[in-house]
Amino acid sequence: MKSICCIGTSHIGALKGGWEQMAPQWTGLKMTFFGAPNLQGVESLGFLALEGRHLVPTDADVEKYFSLTSGGLNRIDLDAYDAFIVMSGVGPTRPFDLYTVFRTDEQVHTEAHTLLSPSCLVEAIAGNFRDTNGYRLATALAQLGRPIFLAPEPRPSEALLAGGDSEVAIWDFYIKLFTQMFTNGDHLTQANYYRSALEAVRQSGVAVIDAPAELIVNGMFTPHRFSRGAFWLQNERYEPSPQDDFFHMNHDWGAGVLRAILARLTGRA
Repeated sequence: MKSICCIGTSHIGALKGGWEQMAPQWTGLKMTFFGAPNLQGVESLGFLALEGRHLVPTDADVEKYFSLTSGGLNRIDLDAYDAFIVMSGVGPTRPFDLYTVFRTDEQVHTEAHTLLSPSCLVEAIAGNFRDTNGYRLATALAQLGRPIFLAPEPRPSEALLAGGDSEVAIWDFYIKLFTQMFTNGDHLTQANYYRSALEAVRQSGVAVIDAPAELIVNGMFTPHRFSRGAFWLQNERYEPSPQDDFFHMNHDWGAGVLRAILARLTGRA
């Protein structure tokens, strides 16, 4: 039996639920999940240390969540898995902070913005990706010589364009940022820069598997049907995400991402 280790943040809820839907069709394959929500804006995967042949949480909360999501394991045995999936940090939110300051001639801009060439902006976004703990972990795991998959976090739901605010400050910031980008007509150029940045961080030993086409609408958004009934990892459990959460996805989205990864891993559609 092949065994896959999936490591991530609160988005692990979508992948785990997706796997539960798919598992009956994938006999002979076992998937173990290790997830923890980010801690006060800091990637939870930054709280890991290598002890011998194990990845061990250095934070008590991360250890607690790892045990919860894995079914009782509080450390990752690197020799127990045939492949690894990492989902943390790399995604469409944090790099798009750049949109508040930097634009290209292809985008709406004013004197308040610093203009960059498209290639420079792509490299800046790629640099953001390389600065995440998810990217660092994936590249470190590549030294094991086994298949490593880096899966970007989901694009936000298209429903955020309907307007409204969020009581969660970071969500409210990105609701307004993505809405402004769409209103300016810059979402498609930004989507092209985003995809080019993902290409730029692909390297030997790490496969970056973006969401398949059916999980994307208007370049930078997820169809809202994949956000309805979303679950996230919070309060030491998997629970339904809040009504104003346009950033976590449901089990159908997780299944779509996993199918794309498993197709690459096994050659099975």
